[in-house]
Amino acid sequence: MFTAVKKQIAGALLIAALVLPAGCSTMMIMPKGVPSIKGLEAGSLAGMSLSIKNIEANSAEYAILNSSKENTGFVTDRQAWSGMLVEALAAEFSKRGAQVRVSAPVMISIALPEITVNQSRGFLRSSIKVSVSSSTGWSKKYEAFAESDPGPFDMLYNTVNSVSGQTLGVAVKAMLEDAEFLAQLKKK
Repeated sequence: MFTAVKKQIAGALLIAALVLPAGCSTMMIMPKGVPSIKGLEAGSLAGMSLSIKNIEANSAEYAILNSSKENTGFVTDRQAWSGMLVEALAAEFSKRGAQVRVSAPVMISIALPEITVNQSRGFLRSSIKVSVSSSTGWSKKYEAFAESDPGPFDMLYNTVNSVSGQTLGVAVKAMLEDAEFLAQLKKK
């Protein structure tokens, strides 16, 4: 009788293993708040006037891969991520005295050509590649990442969203700490 119960349990587990992944094949990921930048040495940006534009035009679902180019089961909207990055960058410029307005002499364009998520040894890592170009003809690519150790009771979905927001914050900080990037804003 004990063997029959084992077979029933094994059968139920097999069915669950086959049915659950099919029902939960993708999960929409969206950064949860971009934290304010701390420890930034950019100083005052008073006198600068710029426009920041999100050039991601496609809001279709984008499959998030890992660094080995394997599907993670996560999808997102790159246009929304890029929009959040633009808003966070504009907020940081405003905090430092810069004027962010549509009709500024210098326009910065932002795109997110790549978003990846990796899990290893209990850590979850979100990485992005940011493409930045200016109306002065300058362009540069930035890479940013953040990682977290999800606790035993944290939901993976919440952890990925939180780490994604942190990743956008790291990208903003990288741009504002880049002397070459800031020099482009002074050109007219």
